[in-house]
Amino acid sequence: MTCSGSLPQRFTFLPRPRLPSRNQGSHGTDTTNDRLLVRVGAFYTPAIEAGEWWRLGSYMFLHAGWLHVTLNLCALYLFGPFVERTLGRVKFVALFLLTGIAGSATLLAFDRITALRKIFEAPSPAVGASACVMGVIGATIAILFRAWYRDR
Repeated sequence: MTCSGSLPQRFTFLPRPRLPSRNQGSHGTDTTNDRLLVRVGAFYTPAIEAGEWWRLGSYMFLHAGWLHVTLNLCALYLFGPFVERTLGRVKFVALFLLTGIAGSATLLAFDRITALRKIFEAPSPAVGASACVMGVIGATIAILFRAWYRDR
């Protein structure tokens, strides 16, 4: 069996990847939305490198749509009360904020890797509290594992 340059007829139903056009951002959205997100405080590597370090924390309070907000709130509704009761309010807020800042530091580190810059055409803004939510879920797992290990 030889490999030709085109797909066999039976695979023509597969969607072809669509690259963003000049007036679209990397997420396939209109760049005016990306510009708005950058203007109001989204994580954006060129702006951070220009000295706007406050973006490392502000991005976690912005969201890109109702579904994004709803999923983050549902996850916090499910996992947040347990972690807050276990750690206390002050430690919970510290966990939430520090994992959000750790998420932005990770994004910044990945953006600075030159190999990844070659893959993506231009940096795109990032918003959302997903890093914070993953920190709360990680804390839930750690608390449950610690209780299991202690009671074993």
